[in-house]
Amino acid sequence: MKYKTSKILKKVRLIRKSILQFYQSDIQKKFSFTSGHLGAVPISLDLFYSFVLLNKNFFFKAIVFYLIEFLNYIICFVVPLKNTLLILRTSLRWFCSPRFESLNSLYVLSLGNQSAKDDTYFSPLLVKLKNKFDYIKIVGGVEFLSHKNFFYIESGLSFISLISLIFSIIFSPLTAFIYTLNSSRKIKSIKQRLLYIYLCLREINTGTLTNNLIISMSIKYVLNNLKDKKIIFPMEGRNWEKSLANYANQLTCKSIGYIHCALTPNHLSLIEKGFYLNNEIPTLIITPSSMSSIIINKSFKEKNVRQGYFLRSKLVNLFPKKASNFLLFGLTGNIKDSKEIMGYISRSKYKEDIKIRLNRNTSSYLTLKKYAHALNLKILKKNSNEIPKVCFFRSSSLALEYLRLNVTPVYLDLNQIVSSNIFDLDNKFKCLSLRVSLDFDRSLDVILSKIVLTYPVVDGKKIADYYLDQSYNVADLEMLINF
Repeated sequence: MKYKTSKILKKVRLIRKSILQFYQSDIQKKFSFTSGHLGAVPISLDLFYSFVLLNKNFFFKAIVFYLIEFLNYIICFVVPLKNTLLILRTSLRWFCSPRFESLNSLYVLSLGNQSAKDDTYFSPLLVKLKNKFDYIKIVGGVEFLSHKNFFYIESGLSFISLISLIFSIIFSPLTAFIYTLNSSRKIKSIKQRLLYIYLCLREINTGTLTNNLIISMSIKYVLNNLKDKKIIFPMEGRNWEKSLANYANQLTCKSIGYIHCALTPNHLSLIEKGFYLNNEIPTLIITPSSMSSIIINKSFKEKNVRQGYFLRSKLVNLFPKKASNFLLFGLTGNIKDSKEIMGYISRSKYKEDIKIRLNRNTSSYLTLKKYAHALNLKILKKNSNEIPKVCFFRSSSLALEYLRLNVTPVYLDLNQIVSSNIFDLDNKFKCLSLRVSLDFDRSLDVILSKIVLTYPVVDGKKIADYYLDQSYNVADLEMLINF
């Protein structure tokens, strides 16, 4: 057992080292995967781990992947369809929606097309602030008409900067490829250098690079209007956030990075040192709990860190509760992982006792819902007031929702080297894990037996608030961002 644990730790260290090398090579922060957030890697994590470890069995497969991605690059270079569509979307947003104008002293930068009262990250705070801020959004998809009282981030561009951005996008496949080859020289290992080039090509081909360029340039021009003002943004350790803080620090604009998520071992840039330069750190970092505050204070020593609250509203806490004996499987928007788990559930003897909960805020929701229906799986209704017997989870924030109701959380282990389980960060709460594999039913039998034999959770709210604190008073939220 010790030998097995030692091997896993060695692999984890190698993965961390690789990501850190990528971060140090990508000085201009052009790519997403170099941020230190494993969720930003543009391929499945299983495939990424195979590339990093590159054993003999995977070597020839890796060569095929490299060749395919290079051929894709040539095709995208000759027929730049995605870049053309992104140029069109950016231009339409600039011409057809209201132009950004600096009116207030506080600016909120958020993601998604929701209005302020439904903001995924800050809704309780924004409802309290009401008309005291300007609202800027980074929005995916194809829509280009702003009709929910926010400014598209692209609307902050001047006409000259818009033209400059368009030309940058047109030439980006070539300039990014040259930058990739040049920056890769910093990586000594040929194996890791090839992986870095492969992932860069992947982002160039999928349009991620271009999207990053649009966000980065737009943020720069928006911040030029915010001298002596304050901007708050959701912080998760991504590269566009670092660019925002960097631009703000060059001006006299104060930036507030509000960590909105449950920290997990996947958030390398937040839990490990080395993924931030001093000029990339916001003026103030607000954490969502006591546990995250402890970790962030270690990673960002001697920086301005303030303990706050988890603001992302959760429907499970809004309705009268009714105890039930079903087993809840909470899935994320990751199509591959969620389909794999649903496949095992569909063949399980426990199928009729299981309900699944899908993340409605992801673009994959309808795809996964359709797949669940095809397998005749039960889906938990949006406003359900039922409390499950056990919550099997991939999303740590979901686990904490139900832990607040004294529901036992069990991590769904897909045998990935780096866990996405928040409880693994400090091991204060001994969380059980269910290995999702061919012996699914036998493993589930063992887990359920252990839960029956152990005492039920009685102080779930206290434990959950330690990891993600939702015990805030709405009237006090405004004070949280004052400094």
